[in-house]
Amino acid sequence: LWFDGLDPAKINFGLALYGRGYTLSDPSCNGLLCPFSGPSKPGPCVAEPGVMSLSEVKQVIKDRKLQPTFLYDSMMKQITWDDQWIGYDDEET
Repeated sequence: LWFDGLDPAKINFGLALYGRGYTLSDPSCNGLLCPFSGPSKPGPCVAEPGVMSLSEVKQVIKDRKLQPTFLYDSMMKQITWDDQWIGYDDEET
């Protein structure tokens, strides 16, 4: 919306405190438009395939020493490891 010049003071929206994830068909293709074979593996707290809470995402980043990628055009972040892909919002996005 702000790309089109809409005054940010005139919009109201919430922050998604979770990530959506997929299992990649080909781990070497790990971007937004890559094919996937199903939902990502569940995290320990939410325990739902394809969904991780933001705290679970942050823990994965810490435990696996991942560097999130900021996707400017989508205004979101992604992390990937092995055959897993997670897209999410955080305080920065």
